[in-house]
Amino acid sequence: MHTWTQLCNRSSRLIRSLTGLNRCQIEKLLPTFKQALKTHKSSWVVVAPDKRQRKTGAGRTPRLNSADLFILILVYFGVYPTQHLLGLLFAGQQSWVCKWVPRLTPVLETTLGEEKQLPVRAGTPEKPIGSINQLLKICPELSFIIDGVERNVRRPKDSAQQKQGYSGKKKRHTIKNTVISNKSGRNILFVGKSHPGCTHDQKMANEDIPVFPAGSLLWPDTGYQGYLPAGVIMTHQPRKELKNKEGRSEDKSFNREVSAIRVRVEHAIGGLKPSNIISDIYRHRRGDFEDQVLPIAAGLHNFRRSMRAAGK
Repeated sequence: MHTWTQLCNRSSRLIRSLTGLNRCQIEKLLPTFKQALKTHKSSWVVVAPDKRQRKTGAGRTPRLNSADLFILILVYFGVYPTQHLLGLLFAGQQSWVCKWVPRLTPVLETTLGEEKQLPVRAGTPEKPIGSINQLLKICPELSFIIDGVERNVRRPKDSAQQKQGYSGKKKRHTIKNTVISNKSGRNILFVGKSHPGCTHDQKMANEDIPVFPAGSLLWPDTGYQGYLPAGVIMTHQPRKELKNKEGRSEDKSFNREVSAIRVRVEHAIGGLKPSNIISDIYRHRRGDFEDQVLPIAAGLHNFRRSMRAAGK
């Protein structure tokens, strides 16, 4: 059984490889996680095997304390083991892990939200302005870099879903999200909804964020040809090189300048890789959980960057 007390005595490299965070970063988040866990526990409804609904807070006492539960969900996101293996590591059965992972995932999300590390999510068609105001608050410079992220998934059994989920770019089945970073840093500021792998980047962006804060500058790649949402006054997009020599050197110079800025969003996307739940093939059943995973991984990336900036 692996507990936080046991891990504290192990090497920093092992802690980081298992959880994606170092010892100092875990200790910084732990008090917030404990408070979030306490808040979420009050809303859990426990149903007994005979279908009787137990009183809130009733039921068997968890095998692990709050610090150990925090390590469990970090290991799940960082290593992405099977539930059987996670149960073996934390002295529980697969059924026990199956119950606790869905419970702890929103607790981790709340924890990162309290630390102001979660990215903005896509607004609804009825209320897109909420995400716009949030973007304006966290990025007053109004310079945004937009890109798409693809995650590998298992091949669906349904033939219609196979066609929808197949990515011509990756040559396999994926799910996709729009992400936005800022020009001055490598944090992930925005994560759109999950879409099937065949969805074009520009179509995702039109659905997820049709409006930007007024006066915004945008750095898209060539997959966003013609994308000019409301609020954007200028886009800096790589130019297609001309076949004739005239103007070719000027285009190359411009493309190098744009690429030097756009690489920051690539670095931000690369920061998701310590969470193997993002870089490995996604094994879960499709549903709300797949839409929770990427923002949480982005929040962990943003948190790591903020702690490194503080020298921790």
